[in-house]
Order: sequence, then structure tokens, then C-alpha cells
Amino acid sequence: MARGKEELDALAVLDPEIEAIVNSGRFPLPQIDLSNGYEAPLAMFRELEARWPTPPSIPEVSESNLKYKTRDGAELNLFLFHAANAKAGPKPLVIFFHGGGGVMGNAYSVAPLARDLVRDHDCIVISPHYRLAPESPFPTGPNDAWDAFEYIGTNAASIHPEIDLYRGLIVGGASQGAVLTSLIALRAKDTPSLPKITGLYFAAGGFIASPESIPAKYRDLYLSRTDERCLRAPMLNKETKAMFDAAYNPDTASPLYRAFNNVPLDLHKDLAPKVYFQVCGADILRDDALIYAQLLEDLGVNVKVDVYEGAPHVFWSVFVSTKLAGRWKQDTRGAVAWLLGHGAGEKL
Repeated sequence: MARGKEELDALAVLDPEIEAIVNSGRFPLPQIDLSNGYEAPLAMFRELEARWPTPPSIPEVSESNLKYKTRDGAELNLFLFHAANAKAGPKPLVIFFHGGGGVMGNAYSVAPLARDLVRDHDCIVISPHYRLAPESPFPTGPNDAWDAFEYIGTNAASIHPEIDLYRGLIVGGASQGAVLTSLIALRAKDTPSLPKITGLYFAAGGFIASPESIPAKYRDLYLSRTDERCLRAPMLNKETKAMFDAAYNPDTASPLYRAFNNVPLDLHKDLAPKVYFQVCGADILRDDALIYAQLLEDLGVNVKVDVYEGAPHVFWSVFVSTKLAGRWKQDTRGAVAWLLGHGAGEKL
């Protein structure tokens, strides 16, 4: 799986189809000025996000909204997706956390992916809400994510009678959702009272707080954080990341911030039986994912990685008509099948 510097360099060349869309003006990128703080730019981004349409529900998938309670007593949403007319019987569960840098996004935005997973894999999908900074300061979001996982793992049968965690329990997320997933996985593997995670799905996640936390043998491959093409790419560029970081305002040394803050890194050895990564080539966070995937593989974890050459961060959410987005959709279908392929009814 190891990639050399030349291969990493080639990954950052923006995909021609995506570049043409950006240059056409059909995808106007807001300009960010942080000289007076992050508040005004963040409000602008949240307003743009609120206008982004979520595709309407489909008859094949039933949707409902449940609640869970956090450690401080807040009641938050759990969006549940399951087949409307499927044959009754035990089904695996996918828990998927949305992205947004810890300061944007909402749990229902996962709906299009959740519907596809339900149709393709006859599974049940839950998208938990977690609170966002700056209104709910760090580490509220990571704590909410763990509380959601703990609630679901403890109450799965009452959430939906067909959930069978022995048939599969996948936890995943995109961007910040992948960050939260990695932190949940590290804690869950040492919590015997909760069901075992059978597969992890990391889409465009960040896992490294600083180069100093990277083992020496991987450090020379940590290039995307300083590659100018990644720093100016659409979706997540240097300015938007600075805005997210300022609003999130984490303790960057906390084990609740990034997976690599949980040391020694041998702790990651038994993270899950199978781990899947989706990595965007023209993404500031690219090498976070590639290095984490290599570390896990070196620790004996069964790892699968799909890399999207020239793709900006979470490109499939905006550049939906491109060939790369079509490939992402096919890869997702195959990868979730792989994650669920441990054997029906097998107790891991």
C-alpha cells in the first residue's frame, strides 16, 4: 500500500472534469476574510449549506426520527433508515456520522447515502446528531458522538427489532464524521459491555494533530498539509480550514481531538476486523488518511483503501455528476459489502 513521493505528488493534480466545473463559474467559491474573526465567514457558509437541497425521501426506504440523551441531559436526534418492504429478519447496522469540521453539517444530510446503503445491503442505517462548536465548545461533539454510539449499542433491539449487531456493526463517517468514528473505535474496543464494531468506514478524515505524532518511518510522506495545490483546492482550502479550526477551537493535544493523540500507537492494533478508507487526492487531509491506513496495515489490521486522484475534499457531495463521483458511488457499494462480508450470524 505504501506510496512514494512521486505518486503522492501526482495525486494532487486537480481532476480535469472537476477543474472545468470550477472554472466555469457554476460552482462559485465564497471568499473568506478572517481578519475580523471567523464569525461572519462561518455564518455565510452555514447559510449556503442551509440552501443546499437534500434529495426527497424514496418509497423503498422508511425514515424516522428518534432521540437519545447525552451525558449532560440534552436530547438529540437519531435519524433511522430501513427498508420499507423488505423481507423481515435480522439485519446489520451502519452508524454514520456527518461531516462539517465540527462546526457545520447536520445528521439528516446523510440521508442520500443512507438510502443507498439500505437498498444495496438490506441493512439499517442510523445517523446521529451531535452538537457543533462554537455554540457547544469542544469536546462536546466527540462526547455526543460517543454517547450516541453507547446508546445505540445498548438499546439496538428497542431502536428497531430487526437490528442484529452480530450480523454486522459498521461505524463510519465523512470528514469530521470520520474523525469521530476513529475516536469511538479506539474507546469501543476497550469497552467490553458494548457490542464489537465489525467494520470501520473512514471517508476523507483527518487523524493527525501534528507531524511530531507521526512515526519517523511515515513522516516524509506527510505532504498534503503543505502542498500548495491541496491548500488552494476547492471545498477545503487553507482559508476554510483555518475558519473551521478557529470556530472548533479544540485542545489539539487532547485524545478527543485526533486519533494519533492516543498513544502509544500500538493501541490502534485491534481497531476493528476490517477498516475502509476513502482518500481524496487533492485534499489537505489526504496524507492523514494514507498514513493512518499504512499504520493500521502494519499493525495487522485488514485495510482497504480507495484513492480518488485529483479529487478535492468530499468531492462527491458537490461534483455529483462527474465520473469520479460515479466511481465513488460504486466503490462505496463494494466496500460496504466487503465490510459486511464477515459471515452472516458470525459472532466476532
